[in-house]
Amino acid sequence: MICPSCQSDDLLSLNTYKRSWFLCHACGDAFPQQKDRYSLTFLPDPHLKKMKEDEASMYDYFTHQDHIDYSIGTAGDFLRQHAEPNRIAFYGKRVLDISGGNGHFLMEIAKLGAKVTLTEINQPTIDYAKATHGIDVRLFNFNSHSIQSEVPKTFDIVMARAAIMFCQDLAKFAQDTREILADDGLLIVNHSVIPTLGVMLRVQLDEFSYFRLRQPESVIRTFDKAGYILQSRADETDPSLYVYDHDLNRYWTLARYLHEQPAVRRLVSAERSGKACYAFRARDRRRSTMIFRKLPNA
Repeated sequence: MICPSCQSDDLLSLNTYKRSWFLCHACGDAFPQQKDRYSLTFLPDPHLKKMKEDEASMYDYFTHQDHIDYSIGTAGDFLRQHAEPNRIAFYGKRVLDISGGNGHFLMEIAKLGAKVTLTEINQPTIDYAKATHGIDVRLFNFNSHSIQSEVPKTFDIVMARAAIMFCQDLAKFAQDTREILADDGLLIVNHSVIPTLGVMLRVQLDEFSYFRLRQPESVIRTFDKAGYILQSRADETDPSLYVYDHDLNRYWTLARYLHEQPAVRRLVSAERSGKACYAFRARDRRRSTMIFRKLPNA
């Protein structure tokens, strides 16, 4: 097995409940392999068993009121933390929000005078966004569609928020977005999650979850090769209690206990042998926002 990001075979495997993770010592990226069987299915909790969700239906909650409120709130955070400091003007701009959920985030951008388009993988959310906002909404799956085929338009700003972890071939996506970006256009990669043990344990009961976790440097290299230049980068540790949600349920806590300490021992052993282990042992969720500008064709 080799790392899909850098083709190194210097990998460390960590066992979590529904998948094994492979962490690359060379580039620091990580990718999962789904298991066929789960060990605690005899316990009376549906999250410990095979679930009927697929990679689209897992987002049915996007139309719930609490997530609508969350989406509006994250729009305000994004504008204050990233758009305003980088002097990104939305008035009159054509903006695409890839995998943008229920559209409420994007409508806060539209209020600033932008002409907006949305993509999403979840059909009920697509229907909701069309009916609620009356905007152009397209079905798009990172791993089975090309963005320029599904959204044959040109944009001044393309946003991929909390999204590239679900994209298996980031190099292809970087090339494809060039086809729909205007000259000197911006590509905003918001909340790209890096691999930490805390994140891997937090998502271990999800039937579908992240396809890739990447170091910011890996993301930057990929977009640099595709003809972009990095304008800004902001790293953060998620201040919410997201990674600790499994403390709320005794069966989820049991699953975490069973997998956390063996993973720690493997990581510590790798570190003591001189392997590069990045922030793999961290128990929090760490994210980066990177703003790229499209360079003119050579």
